[in-house]
Amino acid sequence: LDGDKIVDFIAYEDSLESEIDLVARKQKFLQALLKKIGEREAFLLKPVPFKTLKSIFITSFSPRSLNSFVAEMKNFVSERLIFQRVLGSRRTVDQQVLLFPHFEGDLLKETVKQTQETIAKLESISEEELTITMEILNGTEINGLARRAANVFRSFGYDIAGISNADNNDYLKTIVIDRKGELEGAQKAADLIKCSRVYYRLDESVDPTIDVTLILGKDFDGRFCKE
Repeated sequence: LDGDKIVDFIAYEDSLESEIDLVARKQKFLQALLKKIGEREAFLLKPVPFKTLKSIFITSFSPRSLNSFVAEMKNFVSERLIFQRVLGSRRTVDQQVLLFPHFEGDLLKETVKQTQETIAKLESISEEELTITMEILNGTEINGLARRAANVFRSFGYDIAGISNADNNDYLKTIVIDRKGELEGAQKAADLIKCSRVYYRLDESVDPTIDVTLILGKDFDGRFCKE
């Protein structure tokens, strides 16, 4: 796409389009931009093209840092780029709309830490193992609790297959159930919300694509399980 079409692609807003789809379009553009910079790295570092590049980028990079960044992009593998949603609330401050992350940014910090740990282990982890598919069941009478839990786990890159009510709403304690015989994945999910109850249970009636089932109890406050 040329410049004008790219602007239309990332700026277009449709009232029927979800926020996730809107963000996905912008992420797709960023991924393509970084990939193209890497492919044309040698050309972009020539004096005239680099001068033009500096003039169109609004960045805190010094010219030397920008040069190093462009040079490094030749090693960039766009297919392995990890995107993370920053969940929060939008507020207008000094006529600017700002995004304030949930839980005063603590969730975002944990997400970054989790991502760094994942990147460190990429060489020994298959693509399938990188994504854990989870279903979340609300075992309480608190409306919206499963949705809040889903937001937390999505921020860590989990694939949420579905949100529903549990078989009853009297669960006092939250439990995490491993569906694939791989307790490590279930334990990792439990650790993110400080849940101490992790079990293995094979159930042929459960969707075979689901790796972990989370049943929320009354001890879950929307972020952590309280003892």
